[in-house]
Amino acid sequence: MQTAQDIAVNSNSNELLIQEGDFAVLASDAQHGEHIVVSSKGNWIGAPLVGVGIWAYLNAPLSSLVLRNLRQKITLQFEYDGLKITEMQIPSLDNIKINATRRPF
Repeated sequence: MQTAQDIAVNSNSNELLIQEGDFAVLASDAQHGEHIVVSSKGNWIGAPLVGVGIWAYLNAPLSSLVLRNLRQKITLQFEYDGLKITEMQIPSLDNIKINATRRPF
């Protein structure tokens, strides 16, 4: 199975990771998933429809309607990126756990 690779970013500081004096290139599916959830539509010039915009949900009540809407958005956005969600847990809006696999290219 092929995996997507990209320049690695430290998820805590959003700084580029450097290895041996060069940009680190690592498997990037988890990183892409995080970026998709955090970004909003319009943030990506090359793909203006990509982004869940989790920040808009942070002050919303954690109702079943909000959770259903959020799950649908996340699933759709991951599908756009070629990922199939195998497991999604949303115990709270600041603690979302998603396992996904990349569909074959």
